[in-house]
Amino acid sequence: MIQSFWGPTGSAGDVREGYYYSHTEALAAHSSYIQDDWARWGRSTQARLTNLKGIELRVLLSIAPDESIFVRLFVADAIDLLQPGDVALEDGKRFRMEYNISF
Repeated sequence: MIQSFWGPTGSAGDVREGYYYSHTEALAAHSSYIQDDWARWGRSTQARLTNLKGIELRVLLSIAPDESIFVRLFVADAIDLLQPGDVALEDGKRFRMEYNISF
């Protein structure tokens, strides 16, 4: 995974931007032990979380020293066809927004 994060942090109004790139080959790790932010392919009991490449864009806005809004955009594509009957590579886009407070 390649990652980069820029900008100040902590004070109200500070903005940090980030970029991540991931390339995870098929069966590189068991899906039970790998991240699940990038893709939701498969079923609820067995998600396919390997065999993907993609980017994540992040923006973190500090509202106060203890509060922030964190938005993330994931754009992922499958690397190879894996299952019998697959006719197209899977792809996916996810947007996630979080409000964080620490105390």
